[in-house]
Amino acid sequence: MKEVFFVLDTIPLQVSPEDVLKQLGYPDKMSVPPGTHKKVDDEIGETQSLIEPKGAYCRLDGVPEKGFELFSAAEGIVLALATIGPKVERRAGKFVRTDRAATGVIADAIGTVAVEQTADFLERKIHEDCANFGWKVSRRYAPGYCGWAMEAQKEIFSHFSDTLGIKLTNSCLMIPEKSLSFVCLLSREGDFSKVKVGNCKRCRQKDCPYRSEPYKPRN
Repeated sequence: MKEVFFVLDTIPLQVSPEDVLKQLGYPDKMSVPPGTHKKVDDEIGETQSLIEPKGAYCRLDGVPEKGFELFSAAEGIVLALATIGPKVERRAGKFVRTDRAATGVIADAIGTVAVEQTADFLERKIHEDCANFGWKVSRRYAPGYCGWAMEAQKEIFSHFSDTLGIKLTNSCLMIPEKSLSFVCLLSREGDFSKVKVGNCKRCRQKDCPYRSEPYKPRN
């Protein structure tokens, strides 16, 4: 099975206060307590230089049998890793263990936003790259999502000689914590309907491209 590897170690990111506030649970400006905006702005200023976004992906012209049984009907697959390194979570952890826990929570939220942005950038790059070879690409899907076991992390990592400094624990959690793994499926026609994953009857994602049961709103 042919595999093609790419590593991205220059990924532009700009974490916005709005995204961090949403991550903290504030849906709009009116819900933000006085002084929180400044705390978030200040922590972004302190944390931005600690973010080290990197990504890697591996494009396969088929689907491996072990660990990827849910996707066996796909024509091809892309495996991906994204991380922002350990510095932000170390900063957050230091504050949480002291009397500056609130600052630690903000730093942790910044790290979460940053790694999601890193994965978003990587996913866009995958779409652009695969389009050049005539592939249509699904949205990303990660271990732990409905129906896909966390143990699949081991199979994803087995395809990378360079894991960007990310290590797996025995329980398949990633270190640094602010890291993500995911796959995107490939199709020449853009039809992913043959790939049936998850418990669609209970899923709340109305527009999920893998849905095999009609969406029914839940009260």
